[in-house]
Amino acid sequence: MKILSKALIGVLIAVIVVVLALSLFSTQSEKRTGHSINYWQIKWQSQNTLTSKPWDSDQDSPWISSEIMKDGKPVNSSSAWIRIPLPELSWNTAGVLIPELNGKHIIVYLDQDKIFESKRSYAYEQNQLLLPLTKQDSYKLLYIWVESAREQISLKQGIMVGDYQDMLISYVSSDLIDVVLGSACIFISLVMVICSVFFTTRSIKNVA
Repeated sequence: MKILSKALIGVLIAVIVVVLALSLFSTQSEKRTGHSINYWQIKWQSQNTLTSKPWDSDQDSPWISSEIMKDGKPVNSSSAWIRIPLPELSWNTAGVLIPELNGKHIIVYLDQDKIFESKRSYAYEQNQLLLPLTKQDSYKLLYIWVESAREQISLKQGIMVGDYQDMLISYVSSDLIDVVLGSACIFISLVMVICSVFFTTRSIKNVA
């Protein structure tokens, strides 16, 4: 029993150290990247279809600025277009990082060229996107089509542009933190089950 207790304490200490190290490493990687974009525009859709694109001339619905956008979405809307103007990309290996975007179906266009698509058949809608860019993509428009059943479609943590390799480190580190925490929870649950069985067996022997 003492061995299990010591093992549990050791795992907890190791998890705390690893999580702190990964968080610090991820933060330093983010600081080495370029800068964040906190301004974008959104256009709600009454139907979650892709029959028309936002750059088509027949698109009359207005774009809403992220600076004045209210929380939530229209009652009859389950999808939206997000338009993001890219700044100058001075990095040799540029990239764009979207830390958090909710949606079960996401399509990303660079100007009018599709560069990414993800469609899920399950309920989990949280996404983190990291896409490579080039210097030639400077000042282009990034369009993101999102279909979501949630109450809000928004880039809660903004968008980051910078060196792709630096952002890749941050991108992987954030996933590693989730893996470490998940593994620790599984181990702790296993230890608790073993302790429960041990105490139950001991109690039965004492009664007998």
